[in-house]
Parts: sequence; structure tokens; C-alpha cells
Amino acid sequence: MLRVERANKSLILLACCCYLSNSLGMPNLSSYAKTEDKLFKYLFKDYQKWVRPVEHLNGTVRVKFGLAISQLVDVDEKNQLMTTNVWMKQVSAAALCKPGGMAFRDSGTHISPDPHHNPPPPPSCSNHPSLSDDFLCPNEEWVDMKLRWDPDHYQGITSIRVPSDSIWTPDIVLYDNADGRFEGTVTKAVVRYDGTISWTPPANYKSACTIDVTFFPFDLQNCSMKFGSWTYDGSQVDILLEDFHVDKRDYFDNGEWEIMTATGSRGLRTDGTCLYPSITYSFIIRRLPLFYTLFLIIPCIGLSFLTVLVFYLPSNGGEKISLCTSVLVSLTVFLLVIEEIIPSSSKVNQT
Repeated sequence: MLRVERANKSLILLACCCYLSNSLGMPNLSSYAKTEDKLFKYLFKDYQKWVRPVEHLNGTVRVKFGLAISQLVDVDEKNQLMTTNVWMKQVSAAALCKPGGMAFRDSGTHISPDPHHNPPPPPSCSNHPSLSDDFLCPNEEWVDMKLRWDPDHYQGITSIRVPSDSIWTPDIVLYDNADGRFEGTVTKAVVRYDGTISWTPPANYKSACTIDVTFFPFDLQNCSMKFGSWTYDGSQVDILLEDFHVDKRDYFDNGEWEIMTATGSRGLRTDGTCLYPSITYSFIIRRLPLFYTLFLIIPCIGLSFLTVLVFYLPSNGGEKISLCTSVLVSLTVFLLVIEEIIPSSSKVNQT
């Protein structure tokens, strides 16, 4: 009987030790996943991705836009197209200053607008402040009001990755698209606890490019890519230039073309009383002439010398006629090759 009691006490003590070891020394591996799942359910329970994420009707979503090129795939001189593989970097930026500012109150895990704050009246395009890079609110940042949380209530989670088609994204497209594909790739966006959203979708674009073949094959071409919102004017979505230079850190060299410079600029287009901001990237590309020099220019020069040598052959010899015919056929073939490369255009770009 005494042995049975001792055995029971030993089993109870062993069970207590195992419980303490699991609760103190061994973390719950599924707790983080459950917390993140709980956070997703909290954020997207009543989320409407078609609604522009602003507190008031006159709020302006400011988006920093950047471009990183990974490959210059092709420059089609005949059809005057430039094909590129790029990454579009879109990051939320500061909000435009509004009368009364923006007031918030912290209610635990949910951050909601202050009910005592009176929103200003909705504006129109005509009375909206002039859009410029200098009109900023220092130390303020635009946030998606519906995608904010307190990291202290979710095990310190400060960022999550969500599919871009599940949240509101600016409808920024390439205006001078040549293949009719305006939609971007659906990739995941990074959402921080304060509502800051960073989205870098890859894209393959065919953009229109006016080709000037005056100095072919030692020519320089200026091809541009113009981006802007498809439906929103500047009072609703303002686009800012993230960097004046295109990011080429992951660029894969092209065997025929070399990118000399790739810079961006911000422009405004007026349509009645509304302003439409846009970002234009200009690519100055130089053709690498080695291939055309070896297989086009040098053979043509050689054929030209053969044409001169024809006059040194006897006039009554049959070789003279054969050589003239061969040179004529060869020059015709080279002319057909050049005609297939260059566009049928008489326009010269003014520099």
C-alpha cells in the first residue's frame, strides 16, 4: 500500500514537472500563427477594397512612385516599341495638410477617428490646393485607417504581407502602353502597423518609342514611360517621385543596347479645373555598333571596293559581268536587311 502511494506521488510530481517545463521553457509554436490569423480577421472583417482609404472626402492619398529596371528586353525599331522588365515601387506617403488636421483617439487595439473632430467641407478640383512637392505636412504620414493595429496587443507583430488584390491600391498605369495590358501583376504588399503600405509589383511593358535612325547604327534613342492614375485626379491621389534616377542595381545588360541615363520627372496635366499628376521616366539608350560594324558595314565597304575593281578587268572578259552581277545582288541583299531593321519613317527627332 505504501509503495502504491509513493508511486502515485512520483507520477504526480513528474506530471507537474513536465507541465512547468512546457509552459516556461518550451514556447507554443502555434501561438504566433494564431495571433497573426486573429490579426487578419480583425483587419479584413469589414474591409472594402474599393473605397479610397481617407478619413474625409477631401483627403488626398499621396503615393511615392519609383521604378527599378531589371532588363531591357528588346527595342523593336520596325514597330517602334521598347520592351522592358521593371519593378514598380509604390509606397504610401504623407497626407496633404487639411484645415483642422487629423485627430485620433486610441481605443485599445483599434485606432479610430476622434468623434469630436469636425471634418472640413468636401472640396472640388477648383479649390483644392496647388499640388507640388513643397506642400507637405512635416512629420505626418498618410495611413490606411482600416489597416492599423497596436503591436502590443498582437505579440509585437509590426508588419504583415497581404495579396495586393485584397486591399485598396492606386490605379497607376503606363499611359503609353503599346500592347493593351494595363493591369499589374498581383503580388503581396507589405502593410505596417501604422497603415503604411509598400507594394513593388513586377511588370513586363511594351511602350511606344519614337525611333530616329539618322545615325544608324551609331544612334542614340530617347524612349520614355509615362505613369499616372487612370481614374483619380490630383485632389484624390497625388503621385510623388521617389527618386530622380531609375534603380539599376539589379539590371541585366542587353547585348545590343546600353542605357546611358534613366531619369524621372513629375508633371501635371490640366483638364478643366482638375490637375492630373504623372511620372515620366526618360531612357537614353545607345546602340552597341560592333555587330553591325562586323556584319554590315565592313561587308558593304568590301563590296564597294569590288565594284571599283570591276573597271580594271578586261572589257571582253566574262568575269567582269559575273563580278558585277554578284556585287549587285549582294548590295541588294544588304539593302533588304537594312530595310527590315529600320522603321518606315521620315521623322527626325529634334534634340
